[in-house]
This record gives sequence, C-alpha cells and structure tokens, in this order.
Amino acid sequence: VGVTPESSTEAPAYLCGGMEEVLQLPGPGAYEVLESALREHQGPWAKDQVVAVWASVVGGGASTLHGLEAAAGTMPEGTFVQTAQRVFAWALELQSCGEAAGVKRLAAGVAGSVAVPRRVVLRILAACVLDLVPELSFRRVLVGEDPVSVARVRCMLSYFSRFSRPAGADAAVGEDSALDGNVVIHRRSGFTLPDMDTCMATIPATTFDSSRRIEESTASAHIDFANARLHIGRVIPSATQEEVLFSIRPELFVGMLVAGQDMRGDEAIVMQGARQFSDYSGYLSTFRFARDVEPTLCPAPDVVAIDAVVAVGANQFTREAIVRDCHKAWLGFVPVEDATAASSASTSGIAPRNGRVSTGNWGCGAFGGDVALKFTQQALAAAAAGVALEYSTFKNPTLEGRLRRIAQQLEGRPVHEVFHILCAYRNLRGGPRNCTTVEDLAFRLGGDKRLTAAESYTKALACEEAGDFQEARAAYSKAFRLWPSLDSPVVDQGLPGAVVDEARAAGLGHLVSALQSAMAPYMSGDFQEMEKLASDIPTTSFEEYLNSALAAAARGEGAVDEPQPQDAEGAKAEAEAADSAAAAGATGRGTTHGPPTPADAENGGCALT
Repeated sequence: VGVTPESSTEAPAYLCGGMEEVLQLPGPGAYEVLESALREHQGPWAKDQVVAVWASVVGGGASTLHGLEAAAGTMPEGTFVQTAQRVFAWALELQSCGEAAGVKRLAAGVAGSVAVPRRVVLRILAACVLDLVPELSFRRVLVGEDPVSVARVRCMLSYFSRFSRPAGADAAVGEDSALDGNVVIHRRSGFTLPDMDTCMATIPATTFDSSRRIEESTASAHIDFANARLHIGRVIPSATQEEVLFSIRPELFVGMLVAGQDMRGDEAIVMQGARQFSDYSGYLSTFRFARDVEPTLCPAPDVVAIDAVVAVGANQFTREAIVRDCHKAWLGFVPVEDATAASSASTSGIAPRNGRVSTGNWGCGAFGGDVALKFTQQALAAAAAGVALEYSTFKNPTLEGRLRRIAQQLEGRPVHEVFHILCAYRNLRGGPRNCTTVEDLAFRLGGDKRLTAAESYTKALACEEAGDFQEARAAYSKAFRLWPSLDSPVVDQGLPGAVVDEARAAGLGHLVSALQSAMAPYMSGDFQEMEKLASDIPTTSFEEYLNSALAAAARGEGAVDEPQPQDAEGAKAEAEAADSAAAAGATGRGTTHGPPTPADAENGGCALT
C-alpha cells in the first residue's frame, strides 16, 4: 500500500517501502504445550477444562488466570468454550500462515506502510493472548485480579467471539466477510513541516461536544493520545485513553508489532481499518466492558497516534516544545489520501475521507500538559493541515465552556499570529504568571541566564526519564554551567538544595513550598493525579494569559511579538558558550536552531521548511 499526503513536496517515500525486517512469530517449539494438551483431551469441553489448557500455555502454566476466569464468567459458558476452542485453532494455524511470515516491520525514522489482512491479524492476536508472541503478551491482564484486567480480557473475548464457529461447522471462519480487507499501518516520517512563524492559514471553527466521546464521532480520523512507543509497548492492567482505544478496537494491537519502535519527534503513526468490537464505561481504574458491538455497522476511522511533550517543569512552554507539538499534531491531522483505500472503502471497512478530526485533551492527563496550550496547538495544526476539529471534553461541560471561549477568539486568526502569542508566554515580564515551576522561580530570582539554565535542567530530567542519556548529559552540562546551584543534592519539592538556599536568601522561601512537582503524572507514577485530571482540569495562569492576549489582538492592539529578554546580548552569549561546551563534552546528538527558512512549496497558506 503506497500513500503520501498531497501536501508533501518530496518523493512519495511510502512507495519506496522503508521496511526493516519481518515480524518475529513463534517458532515450532512454542506450540508444543498447546498441541499436547489438545491431543490429550477427550470428549466435550467444559469451561474449567478450557481455562486449564489456556493456563498451561500462558507463562508455562505457573499462574492462575484470574482475569480470564472472571471475564469468562460474564459470558454464557457455551459461548466462551466455543470462542476458546477457536482461539486455540487460530493460534495453531499461524504456524502455516505464509502471509503472516511475510509481514514487514516499520523502523523509526523511515516512512512506510504495511497492510496486514484481517484474517492474519486474527491469528496473530490469538497467538498473543496465549502468550506465544513475546513482543506482545497479554499475560499481565490474564492473571490480573483487578477489574481493569478483567475488562480488558473481556474486550478481547468479544473480538474473538465475533468470528467463532462451533467445531465442525460447515462455514470456515476464513470465509466470514467481516474478515475481508486489511489493517494498514503507516509510519509518517520525513515530511516537510509547515513553518509556524509565517503560516497564513486561518484557524477554522471547532465543534465541541462534552456529552460525546472521541470514538463516537463520525470524523474520518480519531486521535490516539499515544505514548512515543505505541501502547507503551506492553499490555498491563491500565486504561488510559490509548489503552481504552486498543481494547475496544483490538485489531490496533498489530500496530505494536509492525511499528513498535518509538516515534521520533517528527513522526506519527496512522492505523486504518481497525474496527470497534465492544463498548465500555468508565476510565482508568473504573474502566469496564459494557457490551458487544457489531464491527461491520460503522466504517473504521483512521486511528492517529501522536505523542505530546511530557511536561517537566515549564518545558512545554518553550518555543522548541511548542513547535514540536504543533508539528506532531499536523503530522497526524494531514489526511491519508489513499486512492486505493478510498475506492474500496465500502468493502474494506475504512471510513471515507471527510476532512474532520475527532480529538480531545491530548497530552493533558498523564503527560501533564496545559489544556489551553494543547487545544490551541491542535487548532493551529488543524488550520495548517486544512481539516476541522471535533473536540470532546469527556463529559466536562465546564471545560467545554472554557475552551469555547478560546476557540471563538482563535477563529479566523492567522496561524503565525497565534503561534507568536504562545511563544511569548515564557518571557513574560510581570504578567499573570504564577510561581509554580523551577523555571518560574529562576525568573523571580532575576535572570534570563537562570531561566535558560532551568529550562535546560528540566529538559535533562525528561531526557533521562526517556532513556536518552546522551542528550540528558548535554542538557545537564549546559544547565550547571549557567546556574551552578542546580548541581546540588535534591531536597524540598524536588529542587536542588542550593537553589532552595538562594530562594530563601532572596526572601522567596515562601514560594518554594508552593511549587508544583516538576514531573508529569506519567513520569512520577502519581496515579491519583491521573484520575483527578480525567475530570478536573484547573484553570492556569497560561489560560488567563492566552485569553487576555487574544482579546488584546482582537481589539487591534497589534500582534504580539516575543519579548526580548533583559540583558539579551549577555544572556545569549553565555547560553551559546554553554551550548558549545556541552556539545564538546557530550557525544549526544546536538541541534542548532536558526531562523526558519521558508521553502517555495506551500500548504494551506503555510510555507514549508
């Protein structure tokens, strides 16, 4: 399958393949336990016998499958037994499935597409739920005793039961028309990105609905609030937005095998043809299976995986982070204009293109993003991509009202103007900004050099958490050179002790206790905070600033320029010196950011760079 957005001015990289290695499937020895257990069984199957066989395969038979047993208890026994028999058979059929052996993988950094027939996806996932595919094991939820584990297993059983047939049935499962077509995975990489500094595209109206979930929209693209690694690379008893999406659309799981390497900052993953097989209630710890859904009733929207910046301190307000997430959203929003898929949409089950994207509070839960910032970034990306947003606030009408106010002020304004408003926030002098992060404290302590150091420090923390130790080393080196106090043992509120001493000496000791944690819930493991943010997203100083700045622009008070820091030349020189020293002392990849250079090509009024 070869696709490339019409806006791309480069050669159609998707047609070049860009694949690396094939899918790693179970070897012949992996099936021995299952085959032996099936040979030994005599007579009709009962629920307990089926569970015993399943348990003998999963984890070498050492664990009790509490999650499977509880999920099976919510189904008629005959239906569960019939479904389990078919799961065993499909997994065994994978051994001789030539199509599965030829499935390619998409490496990070290279654009490409892979189409996997749905009948092959079914057999691959059957092997996965039997713990036969090490890269995608469901063991954690199969053995789990918690309600979320049970719900996730029940969703998988709903998927398999849709295609089950009694043993000896005349109709083979492969003849089920619901298994026609493919699940297509695209890795979007190497695209020419819009220049947000000069983009003249105007922001369209946003449609809001707090009563409807993202997946209930008829938009042709639904946003997956993804981790850099799809579904965090494993299946666990958790139900974030991405995990819920994969549970109700199980065919998405094959994307973890095909495009399992982490997305880079300039990449997105689009999955087409994954249909919904179940409905649910709740979220996070309250997630529950609700009912079966007939997958052929509604065409499958594109599921667009984009990962946001993980908030560490005030890093999300830096120009680099703002540009990064505007581009990340744009990569997801640009429609996949696949002529083949469009012409066969009625038979393949892929939704026809309609220029609408269903999204919500992307990056605002576990990743700790500011909801006003993330909404505005998505609005800018939608304008640049030429699509319209349908925004769900997840049963939060109060938040809907707040974002409607912002959306009304954004509508009709050029992208570049609003982009500059976003970038101006971090350099505010005496605005509505509260002291909530180490960057804010650095500003209060009086210097652009300290602010630059604090931003580099929080970047280093994020890189370290992400496992990018070379980049973290370079960022730490820059931070410590610009503000030596950062290089001291951590004490109150996760702050370096020497920084706390400086704050107290400057009469700002009272601000230290008010500082928020430097880490987003995803990085700190604060699950209570994740639960809270699902329904209660507070108004922030950035949101107040944004409303004020947009209102000023509407009154014709002039475009907002990014303020130049005090003592700009001195701070710039010291920062450049620190950058050079950090680059010399580290082997990590370094980037030098110069002014954007518009290319001749344009997309929706945006020059591409």
